[in-house]
Amino acid sequence: MSRGKKHTAEQIISKLREASERIGEAEPRLKRLLADAELDKSILKEAASGNF
Repeated sequence: MSRGKKHTAEQIISKLREASERIGEAEPRLKRLLADAELDKSILKEAASGNF
């Protein structure tokens, strides 16, 4: 069974840094999406209980 192409330590480090940067860029957007979803959930829960 072939394990695929071997990568150098430098290539692995480069890919990890690139992935980390992408995660850092996406984090504020994900936090905003989560906050919006939580707000929607709260509104729906309140509407379903009749407390509006």
